[in-house]
Amino acid sequence: MSKTSNPTPAGTDGYIKSTSTTNFAGARDATDGSGTGHLLIGSFLAVYVDKAATRAGDDDWQIYRSYMAFDTSMVSASFNLYSAKLQISNDAGSSDGPGDIIIVKSNKPDLSTNIANADFDDLPGFSAGNTMDGNVTDYSSVFPSGSYPTTENETVQIDLNAAALADIKSGDVLKLAIVNYNYDYKNIDFDTNSEANGMHYSDNTVAGRRPTLVLSWGFGHKVMGIDHRFMAKIVGVDDERVKKVFSKDSS
Repeated sequence: MSKTSNPTPAGTDGYIKSTSTTNFAGARDATDGSGTGHLLIGSFLAVYVDKAATRAGDDDWQIYRSYMAFDTSMVSASFNLYSAKLQISNDAGSSDGPGDIIIVKSNKPDLSTNIANADFDDLPGFSAGNTMDGNVTDYSSVFPSGSYPTTENETVQIDLNAAALADIKSGDVLKLAIVNYNYDYKNIDFDTNSEANGMHYSDNTVAGRRPTLVLSWGFGHKVMGIDHRFMAKIVGVDDERVKKVFSKDSS
């Protein structure tokens, strides 16, 4: 029998931004961020890359990453986890179009400690000056900008991969970060380009707009050697047909 669970993130989620007036690397490879967006109902700059200008006329590189933690303790390592999807709701408002994004494994936040500037680069495998590709643990494929919602409160589901499913089964907390793919993830200076993906967070007062981890799982047991995938069909079999099966086997 399969079950569906829809945990929302702990109230520790939000974005961390990093800015630099020196160069792209100063923002992208920073150990600490320069500010956090916590206790927000949402942000239209949840995942963001941009090179703006300061009042003094200097270039200002800006990178935003969003971080979340989900309680997944309801899924035991012995269960069959069929699928996991991250559902997010768009917070529209930026004049910049959305970019391609990807979900990666993070060490922060947890279920009780809020995100902090020191968490900006706390992505297992991340190192300054290097692409994230092949170094961090991807939790999804690249999600293209053309599939990202553009209207306010529109939702989308992003499929999580086998690495994410394995961590859901083996641990009690799934920690993830959502980053811009074309520039932040690939370590490419965005120069004059800017991309902004908005999303709502766990503090949104409307439950349907909060991020949700959509899990489909089962207990993994077999009945009389029959795989769990066929149990739904067995439940629908008429009693008289079942009696005939047992009658035949005992004859």
